Amino acid sequence: MAYFKITQNKKGELQAKIQVSGKDLSTGKSKVFTKRVYNTDELTEAKFRKQVEKTAIAFEEEVSRAYQDGKTQLRSKVLTFSELMREWKENVKVYNYIFIRSFNCIFYCRIYILMIRKKCIFISKKD
Repeated sequence: MAYFKITQNKKGELQAKIQVSGKDLSTGKSKVFTKRVYNTDELTEAKFRKQVEKTAIAFEEEVSRAYQDGKTQLRSKVLTFSELMREWKENVKVYNYIFIRSFNCIFYCRIYILMIRKKCIFISKKD
């Protein structure tokens, strides 16, 4: 069962702390996994609560799935640029609309430009 508590930080923004009880693979004892969610979309408290409830359910399933699969660590998924482009290509195939294509293209191009500016990726001539 997931537990969450919604609080406000010093700036008055909503944030939530989600706690899920699971089993530690190395010791076999129960362990508390935590995750923080921030209200970056400036939602109302009721809408943020619904979002946190959905996130808590997904996090609880992730913890139980990690135990069943035998994973020792839970971490956020960080996409590489090639994975991001592969996901974008799949979305373009599914949603074959001009508006969505142009929006995705602009979005992913902005991400690519930001990654180049921050020197997160290396460009090779092999591609």
